[in-house]
Amino acid sequence: MENEAKESIFDVLKNLIPLFAVEIVLLTVMNFANLSVVYRYLAIFLMIIAFMQIIKVLPKSRAIIPLFIQIGGLLLFEFLSISFGWFGVFNTAVQGSLFSSILIIISIIFGGVAFYIIGGYYGLFHKNNLDITKLIAVFYTGIGIYVLICLIATIYGMGTAFHTIVFANPNRENAWAFVKLTQQARILIGFNTVLRDDGVLMLGNMALISSTGLLAVFFIDRKKNPLFFYGSLIGGACGLITIILLPLVFDLAIFIFAFVLVTLIKLPIKHKKIALITFFAVFGILAILYFIFRIDVHNHADKYKDMNYIVEALLTRKIGVISNISSTKLLTNHLPAFVGPSYQENIYLGTGTFVLNIVYQNGILALLCLLAFFVVAGIELVKFCKTYDNNAVKIIMISLFVSYLGTILVNDIGFPLIEDFVFLGLLVLLGYVTAYNIEHKKTLESKND
Repeated sequence: MENEAKESIFDVLKNLIPLFAVEIVLLTVMNFANLSVVYRYLAIFLMIIAFMQIIKVLPKSRAIIPLFIQIGGLLLFEFLSISFGWFGVFNTAVQGSLFSSILIIISIIFGGVAFYIIGGYYGLFHKNNLDITKLIAVFYTGIGIYVLICLIATIYGMGTAFHTIVFANPNRENAWAFVKLTQQARILIGFNTVLRDDGVLMLGNMALISSTGLLAVFFIDRKKNPLFFYGSLIGGACGLITIILLPLVFDLAIFIFAFVLVTLIKLPIKHKKIALITFFAVFGILAILYFIFRIDVHNHADKYKDMNYIVEALLTRKIGVISNISSTKLLTNHLPAFVGPSYQENIYLGTGTFVLNIVYQNGILALLCLLAFFVVAGIELVKFCKTYDNNAVKIIMISLFVSYLGTILVNDIGFPLIEDFVFLGLLVLLGYVTAYNIEHKKTLESKND
């Protein structure tokens, strides 16, 4: 009787994994009440239950190698970051109680892996109505709501939409005092919005990622999968509206490029290859002309002193690495450490790219671990796209992966990676992809036998 009772309790907990996983992803990506530690511990609890099921069905073959490379790389990256490089958590731990310090450290080290394994549970048992579209829908709904709240708070605080143009007007009285405002936005932390000097760039990153939901809407059957359709639509619309109302011309250009590309793929065009080649050629020429323009503006600023301020505000905004050249130059005077920060002082130097941020803050080994995770994730995503039959899911997964990597590569502004709630949401989806590939290969091998 005791064994039956234990099994029934475990079965109840096991059956609750899909429900709780969806809720945790939604609350995390929404950053609801800034309770990241709580959500990570809930994920760790689910991970323990899920792992007991996962270990039973994992094949004893080389197919599981990518899974363990990703788990190992992620776990070691989190450990190195929290132990040696992440001063924010370290200082909080030192200043707080020992118990709360341990709780934070454990949640950071194992929290990311927990989100990844939850996604893996969905991927391995996807035939049991555990569809990735549910995870994608709550991902977009969560980040869309978060971005929209930040946008509304920013417009209310600034007193106007399009404030990155309005405050750039050189004809305003005391115009110099408003220049700094063009980079400011209000970011939701807990139940309050916090004014950040790099808020526009940070909000732009999340808005761009959120806007990718619109790329797949035309591929989704609304009647067959309303959750997937409306989740992607809400997240995508919130992201695009934010990009337009700030506005951010770079993010808008990237969205338009992706949207046109997806449209060309979707439409039954007779000479599709020629259309795609023409599209990439035109985009490439425009990109080259734009970079020539930016270089000329930098080298011959006097020629552009009479440029319309709206055009100047839209086309000459500095992003990421470009806007943090001073920090980057400062870092080049120090050789990076293999493990731990290159600076002994209690400072955080944002360079605009996660590569240098991690190298100089956490060490070369931490970067190698993270790169191992991302490289294997990219390979697994390619495999997934070759076998999965839902075009909307494939478009969204590629868009999310590329847009997230792109933002942290050239415009890493915002939360450190190990406390980034968007990264946690992405881990769930990447965990699904790798586990799905394992299960798919296992099914094929069993059929061949």
